[in-house]
Amino acid sequence: MAIRVNDSKIALKSGFEKYLRIDKDDVIRGISDAVGSMEQWEPVFQVSFMFLFTIGQKKKMNMIFRKANQLFWVRITASCP
Repeated sequence: MAIRVNDSKIALKSGFEKYLRIDKDDVIRGISDAVGSMEQWEPVFQVSFMFLFTIGQKKKMNMIFRKANQLFWVRITASCP
């Protein structure tokens, strides 16, 4: 379930009532009971793609994207200055 945090960000809640975040090992997990800065995702829609951006604990930018006709998501991680 997606919950609006502000005009540009959402929080994603799992079926176990936990919020998704990037943990210290750079793994996406549903472990948070409340929404903080680590549980906020920024969705971007462009033509036939959907992107989700977030910043992990190691200050890495994480981007997850999916093309409209694909059945899977692709994750890219980049270091932030």
